[in-house]
Amino acid sequence: MKDGATHLAYKAEHVVDLETNAILATAIYAADHADSQTLEDSVNHAPTNLNEAEAGAEIKDVAADKGYHATEQLTAIAEQTAYRIYSPELELKHERRWTDKPPEQKAAVHAHRRRVRGERGKQMQRQPNEYVERTFAPVRATGGARRTWLRGMEKVQKRYLPAAAAHNIGVLMRKLFQWERCEACFVCLATRQRRIAAAKFRPPQIHRQNFFAPTNPFAVAA
Repeated sequence: MKDGATHLAYKAEHVVDLETNAILATAIYAADHADSQTLEDSVNHAPTNLNEAEAGAEIKDVAADKGYHATEQLTAIAEQTAYRIYSPELELKHERRWTDKPPEQKAAVHAHRRRVRGERGKQMQRQPNEYVERTFAPVRATGGARRTWLRGMEKVQKRYLPAAAAHNIGVLMRKLFQWERCEACFVCLATRQRRIAAAKFRPPQIHRQNFFAPTNPFAVAA
């Protein structure tokens, strides 16, 4: 920081269902990790949650913004999964050279380029900005998960999960009761967490208040 202090920073990623706008998985990473390094791990969390919830859904297409585009990640996902990735290709000043690259990387990049340039690819590229980014505002602002005073990836993840769960509850309430806004879900969970934290770390107030309380010698006991 500018004042010479060191502040820990974390990066939160959401895997969002484009049809329902529900958060399928959340992951917390160190802030120095690039988006392209965490794409595969974040996407792999979603099928696990779907299987545990017995949703009966399967992920086929994955839409991501330009920051998640990387040749190594595209190759690994193409070899290990059946996902179809739609991520805008980075603009390079020079043409790619494949003479010193494995043929698998060339095949993965060319297959991805064909998908992105198609009509479905253009439609999928508009999805992250329209749906995924929309989930960060209620979770971080209304849910109070923008800042944390916890240390460690595991503790931050535990703190972030209730805010993401509140977002999904809001999506469910809008579906069931046609509510336009469900900020009450975030407010209730955020208030509950603050009360729990205050109960844990609040110092005893009784002795301090009795010690400093002014006494009235002329008061008559009831």
